[in-house]
Amino acid sequence: MRHWKKIAEECCIYGCEAPRFIFGRCKMHVAALDSASYQRLRKMSKTERRAEFQKKTQPEKHRWEWCGDEDNLAEMTAKLEVHKQ
Repeated sequence: MRHWKKIAEECCIYGCEAPRFIFGRCKMHVAALDSASYQRLRKMSKTERRAEFQKKTQPEKHRWEWCGDEDNLAEMTAKLEVHKQ
């Protein structure tokens, strides 16, 4: 009979690939938890915690905006297009 190794799941914190230890986090991220977060996770049911771990969302990216003169930018782009042809 063949025994399969259990592959440890990754930490639920975005970007961390360390194996989970407790509450879906690796040892380093469990140590970094504040007491309020720790108590909140302790009071959750197993199903609620599992849903929380699955979120693992990417941090919010800042919206890029052009802070210059749009007409000038369009003019420069048009000149470059003409120059390429």
